[in-house]
Amino acid sequence: MFGYEDEEEFAGIPFIDLIAGSDQDKFKDFLKSFEDHEEDSEEFNCVDSEGSTILTKLSLSPATYDGEQCTQVIFRPLVDDSDLEDRIKEISSQDLLTGLFNRQYFVEHMDTAVDDCHRRTTRLRSLLHRN
Repeated sequence: MFGYEDEEEFAGIPFIDLIAGSDQDKFKDFLKSFEDHEEDSEEFNCVDSEGSTILTKLSLSPATYDGEQCTQVIFRPLVDDSDLEDRIKEISSQDLLTGLFNRQYFVEHMDTAVDDCHRRTTRLRSLLHRN
């Protein structure tokens, strides 16, 4: 979304540098107010690697990483771009360090598999009872 070629280049950039200069004071106030809320989101103008402006919705929520309390930061572009949404979904289902699927991905797919198994079992029972 921000136009950086690799994750390492992007990972070292302070959040404030991703926010357009006109919205930086608003961003600072948003961060200060987050301490009072469990989860919060706000629209900000951001800048990509080439200086172009991107309207985003930035969301903050409490999270845990390796047993440590932290804050999850999510930037979502306010455009209709299904390819970008697919990429975001793909990234959110992977561990950032290893690239392996994370717990959330596992639970979602396990739930789907259990529901599918239950549906098939119910269908099989109904067929057996008819005969």
